[in-house]
Amino acid sequence: MLFLLIYISIFDAKIMMKTFITLLVLICSISMYGQDLASPVAPNVTLSKELNHELSIYPNPTTDFFGIKHDSSVKKVIVYNWIGKKIQSFDHRKGNMYNVESLDKGIYIIRLFDEQDNLAKVLRLHRN
Repeated sequence: MLFLLIYISIFDAKIMMKTFITLLVLICSISMYGQDLASPVAPNVTLSKELNHELSIYPNPTTDFFGIKHDSSVKKVIVYNWIGKKIQSFDHRKGNMYNVESLDKGIYIIRLFDEQDNLAKVLRLHRN
C-alpha cells in the first residue's frame, strides 16, 4: 500500500513537472520575442498590411458559428486549441461560416492562409 502511494506521488510530480516546463517554455518565448502566443512570426506573409489588418472573425466570442470579415484573399482556415493541436481545417470561400458548436468552451487560435498557402493572419476565437 505504501509503495502504491509513493508511486502515485512520483507519477503526479512528473506530470506537474512536465506541465510546469511547458508553461515555462511558453512564458520564455513570449518574453524573448515580445509577442503573444497567437501572433507567431510569419516570414511568408504576402498580404498588404492594410488587408491583413482588416481580417477579423465575428462574432467573437461565439457559441456556435464564426465568419471572417474582409475575407477575399483567404483560402484556408485552421482551428487550433490553445496548446497548438490542430482541431479543424476548412477550405474557405468568401462569406462562409464555420461551425464550432462541438468545441469545448475556451480560447482557440484561428490561422488564415492565402492562395499561396502563406500565413495571412492569426486570430483568437473565444468559444462560450
